[in-house]
Amino acid sequence: MSVRPERNIFYDKVELGLTLTRPADTIQYADNDTIAASTSTAYAIEVANVGAVPGQNVNVVGAYCSSTNPAATPVSLSVWLFNSPPASPVDNAAFAITDGENDTVVGVIPISTWVKSSNNSRGQAHTMKLPLKCAAADTSLYALIVANNAYQPISGEVFKFKFHIERT
Repeated sequence: MSVRPERNIFYDKVELGLTLTRPADTIQYADNDTIAASTSTAYAIEVANVGAVPGQNVNVVGAYCSSTNPAATPVSLSVWLFNSPPASPVDNAAFAITDGENDTVVGVIPISTWVKSSNNSRGQAHTMKLPLKCAAADTSLYALIVANNAYQPISGEVFKFKFHIERT
């Protein structure tokens, strides 16, 4: 993960990244399946240093994803962001969170616009300014990735996410 802070008068801007390498299988995803790194161990992906201080308000002003899969039908996915770690379904399991976990969702970023080359693809969220807040004692957010369409992955597919954050 790389963090490159920039300063201006109004905001502290950072770019945060995370990488998800899915399992070495080609089991098709259904709409509302979890995209995760393991078929046996469940965990949310920590997006560290979102806030400079615990409990900070931030705006996500850009979200991008690249994939090593040049699928004819690209994935449409959503990044669910929580301010505390939720229990996570394993890869290819139906996405299901408890009502209590739903109360900790601070934002959902759909990434449904994709372009592809002959050996990879790239998606981005539409122009956005999504206000979020870290938990009172935390500077991280926690992500779960959900497929929004039937999608044929490749074995060991790698997703790389970048989030442009303005700290307020």
